This record gives sequence, structure tokens and C-alpha cells, in this order.
Amino acid sequence: MVAGGGVIALTQVPNRLAVDGGFDDTPACPAAAASRIALIGAAATQFTLAGSWSILATDGKRLVLARLDADALPTGELALVDVHGRRLTPPAISAALVKAAIDGWLTPEGLVLETVPGISGPGWTVRTKGAATVGSGRVFYVQGRTVRVRRIRGGADRALLRLPTSQALIAAGSFGLAIATGTETATTVYRVPWRTIDRTMPPS
Repeated sequence: MVAGGGVIALTQVPNRLAVDGGFDDTPACPAAAASRIALIGAAATQFTLAGSWSILATDGKRLVLARLDADALPTGELALVDVHGRRLTPPAISAALVKAAIDGWLTPEGLVLETVPGISGPGWTVRTKGAATVGSGRVFYVQGRTVRVRRIRGGADRALLRLPTSQALIAAGSFGLAIATGTETATTVYRVPWRTIDRTMPPS
């Protein structure tokens, strides 16, 4: 399931938990001949696409999909479709990056993909194991105790602010950047407005 542009898109994919845990040889709910994509908040409510696919990102009008093989592993094939399932020209992304992708953001500036080692955008990659988000043409990510920012279309990568801990979640919205830190019993949320972010890294 992914969300973006006011739309939620979801589909059922094979379950590899038992395989990855070493308890079984094949995924549960094996790959079907076609994938049904359900949409909430879009002009269409669902469409069907031949083959087994997972959803990486949506901007509310388009969806980025990664094809899965019979073992529910990404094949490296990427598809871009509209909310009716019509094929569009996909962005030029290497098969290796598509195979490694676990999440993504589809933006007017380009496709940003998250992998276990880091985040990749058009022509750049940063290594981080912290939280990440996208907003207003920029990527924000936690690296150690620092929140860093860079433009999606490339360029400088700058430190935005220092956190009291490396355990933080971040999200971007119309207000700016929200940062949550804390423990199971107490959480602190900080809000950084866009005008403050713009002083460090303007959108363009």
C-alpha cells in the first residue's frame, strides 16, 4: 500500500515471511496471473494489470509498480501506469535499483526510491539508515543525529538541523517538516516551517 496526491493505492502481493524466515520454500498466496490494484480517492476505484506487481509510489494520478517473479522477488522491471491501468513511459531506472527498492515517492521533479542502504533520486544516491521523506521538491533524511536536505533534481546536500537523538521519524506537509523523537512513554514533535527550510535549501 502507498499513498500520495490524496490517493491510497493497494494490492495483494505474495507473502514471503515464512520463506525469509527459513520455515517454508514457497511464499504464501503465490503470484497470480494478474494484479488487482484498488484505489481510494482517485477517479477510478480499481484496475487489473497482467502479471504480479508491487506498488512503490503514486502521485495521485500515476503509479510506479515493480514486477515480481513466482517467488515474489522483484525482477527489476518497472512500470508507470495511470489510475486506469494504462501504460506510460517509465523513468529510466536501473534494474538493480528497482530490485532493491522498498518504498518510493513519485514527484514532479522525478522518482525517488528508498532502499535498505539509502535513498536514490535522479542521478544521485545517499547512504542512510534513518527516516526519510519528500516535500516541496526536496528530500529530507536522518543521518545519525542530523536531518539533511537536498533537491530532488540534484545539487548540494546540506545539514538542516541537529537532533537530540538518532531515533526520529520525519514527515513533510503543507506546514513544513514534522520531526518526532522520544520513547514509548513520551514523544516530542517539532515543526520546522518551509520559510526556515528555504533559508538552508531553497526549492530551486
